[in-house]
Amino acid sequence: MLLSKRCLYGLRATLYLVIQPEERGFVSIKEIAENLRVPFHFLTKVLQDLTQAGMLSSSRGVSGGVKLARPARELDVLQVIETLEGEEFFRGCVLGFRKCSGKNPCALHDQWAVLRLQIIDMFSSENLAEIAARIEVENLRLFEPGRS
Repeated sequence: MLLSKRCLYGLRATLYLVIQPEERGFVSIKEIAENLRVPFHFLTKVLQDLTQAGMLSSSRGVSGGVKLARPARELDVLQVIETLEGEEFFRGCVLGFRKCSGKNPCALHDQWAVLRLQIIDMFSSENLAEIAARIEVENLRLFEPGRS
């Protein structure tokens, strides 16, 4: 997969928040981790980065957790990816060569340039609300508590 586990967990957790009823408010990170079957401490760090970037709001305490800081229609997948992978993620060489450029291309430079633009367009063309509306809950690996 092109994206790191860290980024995939962040995307899935964000989409989990999008599909929650708006009146629900904060959702505990423990609940998200359990329902998505991802490591709690790892997810906590990922969600902290999304909170620092202004995509999520967090609250401590018994009824604390995280929630979207902005409406889902104002957030796109590219914003989440660039927050978690870094803005340079789509600008680097697909083979990882540091000196790859238009003047010094690697063997896949030209093909990657075309694909990179298509991927960026795909990730930025729809907001999280539109994506969440088409997601089947099972794709987020949700399950009912007490069931596996």
